Amino acid sequence: MEKAAFEATLKTYVGTAAGPPTVGPDLVNEAMIRHWCEVMGDANPIYTDAAAAKQSVHGGIVAPPAMLQAWILRGIEMASPASKYTDGQIELGRLFVESGYSSVVATNCEQEYLRYLRPGDRVVAETIFESISDEKATALGIGYFIDTRTVFRDQDGKDVGWMKFRILRFKPNISASQESSPSAAPNPRPRRLRPPPQLLKPRDVFETQFQGLRALVGVAQDRLALHPIALLLEIQESAQTGGAWAASRA
Repeated sequence: MEKAAFEATLKTYVGTAAGPPTVGPDLVNEAMIRHWCEVMGDANPIYTDAAAAKQSVHGGIVAPPAMLQAWILRGIEMASPASKYTDGQIELGRLFVESGYSSVVATNCEQEYLRYLRPGDRVVAETIFESISDEKATALGIGYFIDTRTVFRDQDGKDVGWMKFRILRFKPNISASQESSPSAAPNPRPRRLRPPPQLLKPRDVFETQFQGLRALVGVAQDRLALHPIALLLEIQESAQTGGAWAASRA
């Protein structure tokens, strides 16, 4: 598709809905709130402690405002290659990939919360394509910024918050060396850190040294729980002494 036709197609998405309203699969509930707080490390008692929440201005447990989008997400199914689900965002993404803009990165997210959600609320979200920029040159490559705006409502159709989300669909920059050597070997795997050589090759150390270490460990087992550092220092000193003696014999 030529660039002019491609950009004309992009403009047809602006102002349209990304798909039908998304209804949260679960009611706002205390279990998911607790899981969220555990993962995020949020210890605010109004989210998980019914007694404390009752004494607050809320009069009961409420959900963290930042969970707003969590209530309408479809879960791992949305990332499954076998999923037959589609909407305007997926269709638009395919259009970009087919035109060579194969990479994507999120750049901005703004949210506003109009009221606290409570257990028993049902969240419904509607998303529209707010804008698609002209082609831009960025440090990552040339591409297009796409802004979507999602409005969240409760079971009564009242607004509870909104989110503006921006992504960049782009063609990643390719260096001259990569272009001239497409078959170049990939970057080598990072080297694995290894313990000191004397621990890797015990055969290079005299057996008498290991016998001494075994005896030392055997005698010091009872002391390990009380003085682990002292014991390790003794083992290290013994190993160094044995290593030096082995070097002098060589």
